[in-house]
Amino acid sequence: MSCFRHLCEEADIRCGVDEVSVHNLLPNYNTFMEFASVSNMMSTGRAALQKRVMALLRRIEHPTAGNTEAWEDTHA
Repeated sequence: MSCFRHLCEEADIRCGVDEVSVHNLLPNYNTFMEFASVSNMMSTGRAALQKRVMALLRRIEHPTAGNTEAWEDTHA
């Protein structure tokens, strides 16, 4: 989950320098930010975490090979 936070931080830095919208560089930015915040849910239990991750994966608007693989692994 922390990887998503780092990815979003890098996108923020890059877009700040290039003056480009973060959504142009990282189309799923909002969903990735929510993934980063899910790491705080660890104390609520595994089932709640899995449900939240599944809900976030469903919200991906621009699927990538990595998103699709994560969806299939989580679904399995």
